[in-house]
Amino acid sequence: ESGLLPEIPYRPSKPKTITNPLIKISNSTKSLHTEPKNQMNQKEGVT
Repeated sequence: ESGLLPEIPYRPSKPKTITNPLIKISNSTKSLHTEPKNQMNQKEGVT
């Protein structure tokens, strides 16, 4: 049990490093989803 206590302070820092890449991925996926929508909007505007 005492061995688990030292790991607790380190765990909060690890999720931050893990979430940063996830945020970048989510942002990239958002851009991928928004770009096709913009293209569709442009096509609709042309027609």
